[in-house]
Amino acid sequence: MGAAMSHISAPDTQEFRETRRARGWGRAGVEPSVHEMLGDPIVHLVLRRDGIGAGDVLAALAKARAALRRGVCRLCAA
Repeated sequence: MGAAMSHISAPDTQEFRETRRARGWGRAGVEPSVHEMLGDPIVHLVLRRDGIGAGDVLAALAKARAALRRGVCRLCAA
C-alpha cells in the first residue's frame, strides 16, 4: 500500500464488530443496504476518488429502477 493510503484502515471498533455480527454481514448472501453502504466512510473515500457522490449513486439507482419498471430490460424486470 502506498504512503498516501497508509492512514486508511478498516474500522476495527467494538461497535463495528457488533453491528457486523448483528446484521449477519459476515455470512454469505447477507448484504448491507445501499443506504448502509453509503453511510460507510470508506465508501465515501472511494466515491470521492471517483469524482462522484452518494447522490450520484442514488440517482443512477433511481434511473435503473425506472427503466426496469418501464420494461426496458424484460429479463431483469421479471
